[in-house]
Amino acid sequence: MSNKRKKNRKLKRQLLNIFILICFTASAFLLYQAIITKLDEKTNRETYSEIEEIFERSIRENPPLTEEPEPSTSPEPAPEQSDEPVVTEFPGQTPTTSPSLTPTPTPT
Repeated sequence: MSNKRKKNRKLKRQLLNIFILICFTASAFLLYQAIITKLDEKTNRETYSEIEEIFERSIRENPPLTEEPEPSTSPEPAPEQSDEPVVTEFPGQTPTTSPSLTPTPTPT
């Protein structure tokens, strides 16, 4: 019986040690999360203050326009269609003349 009791005590001690290790690990993880959260909050506050300062400085240097043009609500008229060809010019190109359809008299 004493051997069985020793084994039970040893098993209980091992289980207790494992439980303590799990509790310690969980506590360390929670402490880590709390520290990271506090650091993030401090960084966010500082970043927000810096952004506010930059915004206020840009408003002082470049005040917003007071008059804004009102958008037109009337529809634009549709372009008229015609039978004449549309000449499109491209930058850097000179317009060329198309050959005439009437024959030119040849000297005899």
